[in-house]
Amino acid sequence: MKKINVLLQMAFIGFLLVSVSCSVESEPTLTESLQNPTPTPETTVVGGSESQGIQRSVSYKLSGNFSGKLDVTFLSSDGFAPPDPFLGMEIPWETEYDIPGQTYAIGGYANGLYGDGNPEETASLQMFLDDRLLETVIRTADEDGFVTLPLESYSLEYDTSEKTISDSNIGKQITYKVDGDFSGKIILVYKIADGSRENIEINALPWEYTFETTVNSARVSIYGLGTQGMKNEKIQYSLSLNGTVVDSGNVEAYEDGSISLTPEFFIDFD
Repeated sequence: MKKINVLLQMAFIGFLLVSVSCSVESEPTLTESLQNPTPTPETTVVGGSESQGIQRSVSYKLSGNFSGKLDVTFLSSDGFAPPDPFLGMEIPWETEYDIPGQTYAIGGYANGLYGDGNPEETASLQMFLDDRLLETVIRTADEDGFVTLPLESYSLEYDTSEKTISDSNIGKQITYKVDGDFSGKIILVYKIADGSRENIEINALPWEYTFETTVNSARVSIYGLGTQGMKNEKIQYSLSLNGTVVDSGNVEAYEDGSISLTPEFFIDFD
C-alpha cells in the first residue's frame, strides 16, 4: 500500500509539473513508448534513429549516494519513440542517444521503488542537450527507501540553452526566497547560474538560494507547486536583484491543501 501511495503521489506531482510547464519554455505535452528492456551496465550508449533534419544528442546522468536500484524512463515527442526504459540501474550511471531534428520536447524520470535504498539518501538526475546541462532534479529517499526523480518537459522549440547575455549583466546577485506557514511538500523549479533548471522538493520553510549571473544566465525564474498542506496556509516568495526585491507575492492553499506559485516570475537579461 505504501508503494502504491508513492506511485499515486508521483503521478499527481507529474501532472502538476506538466500543467505548470505549459509556458514559453515548456509548452508541449510529451508522449511515450515504453517496453521492458534488459538491464545494462553502468554506462550505456543508445544508437540514434534516422530521420529528416539534423540530429541532436540527449544524455542523462544519475549521481548521489542513493544505494538502491532505479528504473529510468525517457520521454519524447512527434512520433519519435525514445529508447526503452533501463531497469535496475545503480548510481553512478549515464546514457545518451540521438533525437531527430524535428523533435520539439524531451524529458524523463527515474524511480527507485524497490525498497532497497535507505532513508535520507539523495539521488540526482541530470538531462543534457548536446553536452549542455538543461535540468537537474534532486530528491531525498523517504522513510521506506523510495525515491522518485521526475524531470520537467523541456521544449526544444523554445530552446534557450545557447542564449548569452551582455557583459553588463554578468555578476549580478540573484536571490530566491520562499517562506510562510505552508506545512506540505513543495516542488520548486528555478533557474541557476549556468542557465539550466533545478527541480527540488522541500519539506520545510523558509528556503533561500543565491547565485551570481554568468554569460549563460539569460533568464532567472522560479515557480512552485505544493501538496499535502492545509487550507488557507500561505507562502510568501520573492526574487531579488543585487539585494533589491524586484518581484514578490503571497499565495494561499486551496481547499484540498494544494498551493501554486504561478505564473512563474522571472527576469530576462537581454
